[in-house]
Amino acid sequence: MGVNLKKIFNNHFQKYIFLYFLVIVFLMIGISTGAITIRTVDDTAREQIINYLGSFSNIINKDADLNTIKVFRYSITNNIQTIIAIWLLGITVIGVPIVLIIIALRGFIIGFTVAFFIKEFKIKGLTLSLLYLLPQNIFLIFGFIVTSVISILFSISILKNRINVIRRPSFLNRFVNYTITMFIISIIIIIGSLVESFTTPIFLKVINNYLTVFMK
Repeated sequence: MGVNLKKIFNNHFQKYIFLYFLVIVFLMIGISTGAITIRTVDDTAREQIINYLGSFSNIINKDADLNTIKVFRYSITNNIQTIIAIWLLGITVIGVPIVLIIIALRGFIIGFTVAFFIKEFKIKGLTLSLLYLLPQNIFLIFGFIVTSVISILFSISILKNRINVIRRPSFLNRFVNYTITMFIISIIIIIGSLVESFTTPIFLKVINNYLTVFMK
């Protein structure tokens, strides 16, 4: 069974390599844009970002019970909302460009965040990014890339079905298979949220220590 599953995945990736390449390109564009944007941030905006991060100090001090469950709830809610949006866009013919924009925005957030920490904290910022941002994003990025490709494929299949008169499986059958596949891949994103729930409280406390020193 494991061999068959591996073969199915390999065939899938090989067959739709162009779509995966396209999605990854948009992700990289988003990351690059986010990293470059940090150079355009003026001192006022920079202070606002630092003050915003500094507000985590109050959160941490007031909420001594900041724990994995609270972070997991927030993370899973945020990520599931994105998955639902990608899933819904796959049902529409015009959803393809919007899915690519969502992936680019995800990349932008990652690029901007990492670039900001590196700019402000130098090598320590890079270390923080690798230790506390990379682990969950390995799962999240992979999950969002796969779900985006599946969404685009389903959207394209709807378009082909409207253009061609070739007989295809009923929409209901394809929709059920599409939904089940999205649900299965979402498990990867749930794992990413779980990892994030463990790393984020530590990350916030470390950042709080740096900002406490930095803002003195």
